[in-house]
Order: sequence, then structure tokens, then C-alpha cells
Amino acid sequence: MSGRISCVLTMAIATALPAQTLIQFKDGSRLEGRVTRAGATSTVVTVFGSRDVADETLDGQVSQDEAARLRAAYAGQARDVLPGFTQGHVALARWCMEQGLLSGAKAQLEAVFRVDPDSRPARDLIVKIASTWRLDAAEEGTKPRERRRFVQNLFAKHAAKDLTTAMIAWHKVKVLDPTETLRPALKGLKHKNAGVRWLAARVLARHRSHPERINPLYKRALLDPASAVRREAVRSLKVTNDPVFARLFAKNLANPKQRVRMTAAEALAELGMEQGVAPLVGALKALAAGGGGVRAHIAVTTQKAYVKDFDVEIAQAAVIADPIVDIVTEGVVLDVTVVGTSVERGSYTGALRRLTRKDFGADVKAWERWLKQRQK
Repeated sequence: MSGRISCVLTMAIATALPAQTLIQFKDGSRLEGRVTRAGATSTVVTVFGSRDVADETLDGQVSQDEAARLRAAYAGQARDVLPGFTQGHVALARWCMEQGLLSGAKAQLEAVFRVDPDSRPARDLIVKIASTWRLDAAEEGTKPRERRRFVQNLFAKHAAKDLTTAMIAWHKVKVLDPTETLRPALKGLKHKNAGVRWLAARVLARHRSHPERINPLYKRALLDPASAVRREAVRSLKVTNDPVFARLFAKNLANPKQRVRMTAAEALAELGMEQGVAPLVGALKALAAGGGGVRAHIAVTTQKAYVKDFDVEIAQAAVIADPIVDIVTEGVVLDVTVVGTSVERGSYTGALRRLTRKDFGADVKAWERWLKQRQK
């Protein structure tokens, strides 16, 4: 039931468009947004940001009938795109960009990034969007105070909106002086919003010479609830190409918490270092053997009391027989040990496939033979 609800919500987000004006330009193009004026300057404000336009390029608003037709066409196409079908979402996002339905384009990109933050076609669209629209009024400022405010807004304001805007914010950040972004990124790594943490983890890859980033990134790589953030945290650590990280993550394959063991396997796969293969094979073997499994039992029994014997005592020439009572227990006891789960086993075998380009499934002996040959 929860899966169906999730799909329905995803589809609703992808198809619903806010009621915004479609602005008509004299060259025939359209944009969804609103026009503001400050003095002699006209600015178009959209879901992606703002940009200044010349008054002579504007040609009013698209008619209500035409706007309704476009929105209906979008809604029909969006309903046909299966949730999780990233290529379909990207294709519809491109169509929306061509038609000027920017809120639709953003909804489709968000649907892509929730499934695959590394989608190259979607990221190509983000590059184009980032170069077209201003996220912040302070973006073009040159004074130190304006620059600081712009960087702070990228993390605290814009990246917190959604993952799509966080992707746009990254393209704004990467052209800045790295010295402007270290402190905001370290702070952003603790933010409650996943988009801010994702941006912070990605930015910290530019600060490889700063050891203070290592501990918070290491923790995020293991414990962050968002997979996109965990992935970026590992990538940020990976830039130093230091095998010590493989050993650190490998230690957590023996963590008593299953969730941490699985995220450690993900991290080893993302690091892409050969030092992660042997620990993963060892973890797969321990899982198959039931090492560290939780033990429990269920007992269904009947107990009967009976006189087992008599304890004879002599007191003042009298013999006293004191009965000794015992209990007989009969029934069934089911004793079980959880040796592992398919999801955990899948995380290990998936990590091994990524690291080795081999697929022996859950066959521990096959993995051990391959590893032995590799080490010769």
C-alpha cells in the first residue's frame, strides 16, 4: 500500500502545475513566470530564478485558452511517464523547456534526481538553466559583503528548496573562490535538509587539503538517511585517493547495526579501491555462516508436577516423609538464529560487482577463489 501511495504522490507532483502566467515574447517564445520592474529594468522571475529582459522583447501574455491547452498537453504526457523512468522524465523536461512551462520542467527534473542524481542528460539541462537564470539578487555583486551573502543564501536558502535547485546552486558555487565556501559547506553538512547536505558534501571535495572536513564527511557517508548525500560524501573523501578510507569503511562491515554494515558496503563500492574487495568477501562469508546473528526461541510446553522422592527425617522417634516435588516439561521449542537477510547480502554482492566487474552472486567460495588468484 505504501508503495502505491508513493507512486501516486510522485505522479501528482510531476503533473500538477501552479497557476502562473505564460509570458509571450515577440520572437514567439514563451516563459512561465511574472514580470517585475525596477526603474527602467524589466525582470522575469521564474521557478529557476530571474533574468533581466528588454521591454521591447515583451509581447504580453499568452491567451488563457492557449495556456490551458499547453498545460493539458503537459498533464497528459506526464501521466504517461512511468514513475522512475528517468529517460521519459528528461524528455518531458526538455519539451517543457521548449514550451516555456518551467514549473513542469522542474517537476520532471526533480522526479529524475530522486531516482538518479547522476543522470547525465538531466545534469546537462541543469548546466543550461544555471547559465540562464540568477538564483539570487546578490549573485552579481562584487563587494565582499555581497559575496558572503550570496554564498550563505546558496546553502541556507536555495539548496534547501529541493534537489534540483541544489544542483543549480552547485554550478553557481563551483566558479567561486574556494576560500569563500569552506565554512558554509562545513556548516551545511549539518543541515536538516538533504539538498543542503548534498551541496555541502559536493563542495567539500574542493577542499581536499583541509583535514577538518574528513570526520563529518565520514559520518555522513555512513549515517546520512539520504543516499545521494552518502554518495557525495564518499566522493568528496575519494579525491585524496587515500586507502585509509577503505580500511575505515571496511571496519564497519562488522558493525552490530545492519544499516551501517550496508552503508559501509555502499561506501566501499563508491570508493572503487581494491582494498575493499577482501573485506566484502569476508563480510559475505560471515553472513552466510550466520556470524553475529540474533538468536531467539519460541516454546510451546506443558508442565506437570509430581512427587519425585521422599526426604526422610527422624524426629523424637517419629519418621517424617517429606515429599520432593519436581516438574516434568513436555512440548516443542523452536530455536532460531537470523543468519542474514537478502537485502544485506545484495548490498555486499552489488558492491563486489562494482569493484571487480565480476558476478559470482552469493557464492562465497567462487569469490574466494577469484580473490586468491588475484592476489598471486
